[in-house]
Amino acid sequence: MVYCTSSTPEKKLRLKQMRRETLPLVNDYMIRYLTLADHIQVLNLCERCADYIELVTGDKPGPETVQSIFTELPAGKTYNDKLLLGIFTPGEKLIGILDAIRHYPTEHEWYLNLLLLDPAKRNLGRRLTPARRAPMVQRLRRKNVYRFRGLGHLSWSGCPLSGRS
Repeated sequence: MVYCTSSTPEKKLRLKQMRRETLPLVNDYMIRYLTLADHIQVLNLCERCADYIELVTGDKPGPETVQSIFTELPAGKTYNDKLLLGIFTPGEKLIGILDAIRHYPTEHEWYLNLLLLDPAKRNLGRRLTPARRAPMVQRLRRKNVYRFRGLGHLSWSGCPLSGRS
């Protein structure tokens, strides 16, 4: 996977280090960047989410689905702009994928390309209180992200948690 195409050596090193970091979540779940080494788990998750994959693509999930998750980018964007995260159980089973594109379609907006959750883990978000969601919003604000678009016309800017309307 290409991490950086046109940057200083220091920025390349920081980006590589950042992509190895994990973010702990509630109940020992964690989020980390997906790599090609995770392709089997990505395929397994896609197969568990076959209803969604078939609805969107018209095909059953397969290796092509996994390849598109890792490589799909809008015109003019690079892999530096792609945020491909996996959500893992304490036993390191992949149960979710978040694929976002930074600064797309405009600066300070992120496009949510894919949010895929294992059917057995869906509808659990109601358990997260605003106090638990607030650190995520604050972390994005520190990165100067004020709007989050995707999945139709859902926009973070109208979200009560964002503090913006």
